[in-house]
Amino acid sequence: MDNMPIEALVQILLQLDPFKIAKYRRVCRYFNNVLTAHPFSNLIGLVNIGQTYQEVEVLCFVTPASFGEGFLTNVQEHVSNSCLCGAFNKYPVSSLKVLPIQQLDSINDASLFEKLKGHFLSGPLPGAFGKMTKLTIMDLNGNYLTGPLPSELGNLVNLKKLSLSHMCFECAIPDSFGNLVNLEELDMSEARLIGPMPASLGNLVNLVKLSLRRNELSGQVPDMFGGMTKLQSLVLDNNHLEGRIPQSISQCMQLAKLHCKRNRFSGCVPESIFRLPLLQNVNFGSNLIISETLPTYHPSGEFLASLDLESQKVASNQSQGVVPLFLLNLSRNRLSGRLPNYITSLTSLQNLYLYENNFHGPLPPEIGRLAQLEVLHLHENNLDGPLPPEIGRLAKLEILHLHENNLDGPLPPEIGTLAKLERLSLASNKISGEIPDTISGLVALRTLDLSCNLFFGRIPDSITLLVDLTQLVLEYNKLSGPLLVEVGLLTALEVLNLSHNHFYGEIPESIGSLGNLRKLDLSHNELSGEIPPGIFKLSCLISLQLNNNCLAGPWRSDIGVVTMLITLDLSHNQLTGSVPENGLKSSLRTLNLNHNMLSGSLPKFGALAFIQNLHLDHNEFSGHLPLDSLGLKCLRSVNFSCNQLSGPISAFIFSNVSIESVDLSDNIFNGTLAWEFGDMNRIKRLNLNNNQLSGLIPESLGNCTTLELLDLSGNEFEGDLPERFRTQSEDKSRIALRWEAEKTVAVIALYSCIYWAV
Repeated sequence: MDNMPIEALVQILLQLDPFKIAKYRRVCRYFNNVLTAHPFSNLIGLVNIGQTYQEVEVLCFVTPASFGEGFLTNVQEHVSNSCLCGAFNKYPVSSLKVLPIQQLDSINDASLFEKLKGHFLSGPLPGAFGKMTKLTIMDLNGNYLTGPLPSELGNLVNLKKLSLSHMCFECAIPDSFGNLVNLEELDMSEARLIGPMPASLGNLVNLVKLSLRRNELSGQVPDMFGGMTKLQSLVLDNNHLEGRIPQSISQCMQLAKLHCKRNRFSGCVPESIFRLPLLQNVNFGSNLIISETLPTYHPSGEFLASLDLESQKVASNQSQGVVPLFLLNLSRNRLSGRLPNYITSLTSLQNLYLYENNFHGPLPPEIGRLAQLEVLHLHENNLDGPLPPEIGRLAKLEILHLHENNLDGPLPPEIGTLAKLERLSLASNKISGEIPDTISGLVALRTLDLSCNLFFGRIPDSITLLVDLTQLVLEYNKLSGPLLVEVGLLTALEVLNLSHNHFYGEIPESIGSLGNLRKLDLSHNELSGEIPPGIFKLSCLISLQLNNNCLAGPWRSDIGVVTMLITLDLSHNQLTGSVPENGLKSSLRTLNLNHNMLSGSLPKFGALAFIQNLHLDHNEFSGHLPLDSLGLKCLRSVNFSCNQLSGPISAFIFSNVSIESVDLSDNIFNGTLAWEFGDMNRIKRLNLNNNQLSGLIPESLGNCTTLELLDLSGNEFEGDLPERFRTQSEDKSRIALRWEAEKTVAVIALYSCIYWAV
C-alpha cells in the first residue's frame, strides 16, 4: 500500500456510501480464511486502480493481502477526520467501480465473478478457488488467464454456470470437471484447450449448454451423451476432433443446436440424430464425413431450421422427408445432376448454399417459389442455359452468387425487380447481350460483378442511379463506347474495373469525384487523350492501372500527390516527357511505365523503400543508372531494357539478395561486371544482351544456382565461362553446344537444361 497515497483511498471510500467499513472487514476476513494460496496476479488490492481498456470506468479490487484489519482501522480514522473534497486527480474516483463489494452477505454471491469478466485480468487461476464451495456462478470470460486449469475447481459442486472462454490456458480439461454435477452451462470456447475431451463430462447430467469451440481439442469424442437428456446446445466446431460422431447424441431429446464443423470427424452421421424432435440447427461442415445420400427426417422433426453439411462427401442429391428449413448448406460436396425438385419445395428457405458441386442443367423456373430467400449461393457449378425470368420473384434476395458456371443468354430485365439485392455476382459465365436498363432497379446494390462474360454495347446510363455501389467490375467483356460522363455520381465506389473491353474516347474528368475509390482499372481498352488531373486527387487510391490504351501527353507531376498508391501501371501508352525526382511516392510496390515514349534521366529510386517490381523498359531514357538505390531491399524484378542507358551497371542490382529477375538488355552499358553475383541467391533470369560490356565473366556467377535464364550475348566478354557452366556442358544428351573461343557467348538455361550459343 506504500505506493498509493492514503488521500486517494479516502476519496475512494467516500464514494462507497451506503457501504460500511464493517462490511469490508467482514468480507476481507472471509477472503483471508478462504484464499490461502496466491490471488490473481492482477487482483493486488487497492494498489491496482486504473482505467480499463473499455470505456472510462475505474476498478477497485479487494484482496486479503492488502486489505487487512490494521489498514481498515487506519482508513476508518481518516474517513472520520477527513474534510477532503473533490476528485483526486491521479485516480478519477468519479467514475470508480468497486469490485467485488456490493452488499455481499457471503462469498457465494455470484456478482463476484460476474463483475470480473472482460476486465483483462491475467495470471493463472489459483487452486484455492476450489474452496469456495458455495459458488453458483463463475464467469471470467474475456480475461487473459493462463493455465493449467486447477483440478480443485471440480470441488465447486454447486456451480450452475462456468464460463472460462477467451483464455490462454494451453492445457487439457481436468477430469475433475466431471464432479460439477449441478452445472447447467459450461463455456470454454476459444480458451486454447488441448488434448482429448474427458469422458467424465458425461456425468454432467444437468447440462443445458456445452461450448468448446475454437480450441485445439483432439482425439475421439467419448460416447458419453446418453445421460445428458437436458442438453439443448452442443458446440464443438473448429477443433481437431476425429472419429465417428457419437451415437449417444441421439439420446439428447432436448437438443436444438448441434455444431461440429471444421473438425476431422469421419464415417457417417447417425441417422437417428436427424430425428431428434427439437433439432433446429445442424452443422457438420468441413469434416471427412461420408454419406451417399442426404439424411432423412422423422416427421416429428418439424423444428429443424438449419442444416449445414458443407465439404462432406455427400454424393447423392436425393432426400426423403425433408422438413421446412430456413438454412440449407450442401456446398463443397459431390452432388451432381440437375437441381433436385425438393430444393424448390423448401419454401421457408432464407439461406441456400450449394456452391462448389457438379450441378448441371438450367436454373429451374421453380426457383421463383422460394419467396423468402435472402441468400443464394450456386457459384462454381456447371449450370447452363439462361437465367429464368422467375428470378425476379425473389423479392427478399440480398445476395445472389452464380459466378463460375456456364450460364448463357441475355440477362433478364426482371433482374431489376430485386430491390433488396446488395451483392450480384455473375462473373465467369457466357451471358451475352446488353446490360438491361432495368438494372437501375437494384437500388440497394453494393457489389456488381459481371466480369468474364460476353456482354456488349454501352454501359446503360441508368447504372449511375446505383448510388450505394461500392464495387463495379465489368472486366473481360465486349463492352464499347465512351465511358459514362456521369460516373462521378457513384461517389461510394471503392473499386471500378472496366478493363479488357473496347471503350474509347477520353477518361471523364468526373472520375476525380470518386473520393472513396481505392482501385481503378481501365486497362486494355482504346482510351485516348491525356490522363485527367482529377485522378491524382483521389487520396484513397492504392491501385491505378491505365495500361494498354492510347493515352498521350506528358508525365504529370501531380502523380506524386497520391500518397497511398501501391500499384501504378501506365505501360503500353504514348506518354512523353521525363519523370521528375519527386514524382514517385514511397508507398509504391509495383511501377510499370514500360512501352511509352518517356525520356530524360531515370528518376531516383532511393525513396521507394517497398518497391518490388520496377519496369521502365521500351522508353527513351538515357544517362546512367541512379546510384541512390542501394536501399531497395524488397526489389524482385527490374526491367530497364530497350532504352539508351549508358555507363557501368550499378552494383545495387547485383547486391540485392531478393532480386529474381534483371533485364538490362538493348542499352549501351559498358565496363566490366560487378563481382557481387554470389549474393543473388534467388536470381532466376538475367538478361544483359546487346550492350557494350567487356572483360571477364565473373566466376561468382556460377554461385547463382537458381538461374533459369542467362543471356550475355551481344557484348565483348572474353575468357572462360564460370566452372559450373563448363561442368554442366559435359552432358551432351541434354545440351546443344556450339562454342567458339574468345567470342561472345550466350548461356540460356531453361529449368535444368543449359544451351550455349554464339
